[in-house]
Amino acid sequence: MNTTTPGGPPSGSLTATPTSSCSRGLDSSEITQSPLLSSINLDKEDFRAACSKFPTGITITTVKGADGRPYGITVNSFTSVSWEPPLVLVCIDYRSQILGHLVIHRYFGINCLSHDQQELSIRFSQSWNERFHDIAWYDGVTRAPLLFDVAAVLECKVVRTVRIGDHMIVVGEVVHAKSSERTPLAYLERNYGTVVNSRSGCRPEPIISKTDSGAGLES
Repeated sequence: MNTTTPGGPPSGSLTATPTSSCSRGLDSSEITQSPLLSSINLDKEDFRAACSKFPTGITITTVKGADGRPYGITVNSFTSVSWEPPLVLVCIDYRSQILGHLVIHRYFGINCLSHDQQELSIRFSQSWNERFHDIAWYDGVTRAPLLFDVAAVLECKVVRTVRIGDHMIVVGEVVHAKSSERTPLAYLERNYGTVVNSRSGCRPEPIISKTDSGAGLES
């Protein structure tokens, strides 16, 4: 699983102006290694286990295709990038069908799931054709398809896509955002859980679900 979570803007923020290099992306062959690192063999299971120790939220990225139909995918690799301009990014497996709809200048939604929306997280990581079947949704201000009862939602315009490794980074300029008082869904060590507000003075609750869905998250 990927391990980026929402946070403050780093230094050297991206600009929201697409460039010609966006279409080319970044090829893995352009990334060089030092002689020392090239002699180290990383155990991929160790890498996966280490990443799973970093808790994330769960989002569903949604977009309308050119055919007018809604499409979506479960993504836990989501983070803010810049406050000015307001930019966020999601990382999606480069093989995912949804990338054919996340084209430059198209609007899309990032739905931050509530603690009781675990089933939605699982659904949008499984059968491509069944994800929106019998699921209530509405048009946002940008006409991007949005989900009900989420903790927060951001509507964005695709301004850059970069392939790196086996994922595509999709950068979006946020044009509308809103949040609720709903407790967000959390994800840690391939299990779903809840987030406890420290201001309440309560100790964090344990993981509330032991569903192993790590293999299902496509982000």
